[in-house]
Amino acid sequence: MVELILGNIKFYTLNMDITEILDKDIKMINDILQLANTRGIIITMDSNSRSMTWHDTLTNGEGKKQE
Repeated sequence: MVELILGNIKFYTLNMDITEILDKDIKMINDILQLANTRGIIITMDSNSRSMTWHDTLTNGEGKKQE
């Protein structure tokens, strides 16, 4: 996790690896939410995977890896 501070605005970034244990990533997301302390938060994801598991219309090879 990286914290970037620009004036009075803080940004947190987290790189998640699908080969790692998901519980570790969820804990790190929770830590970011605690640091944000109910101030505005935007969660984004760059994923080339598609899966019907998370209500996409199809599942591709990357999505099968994450199911």
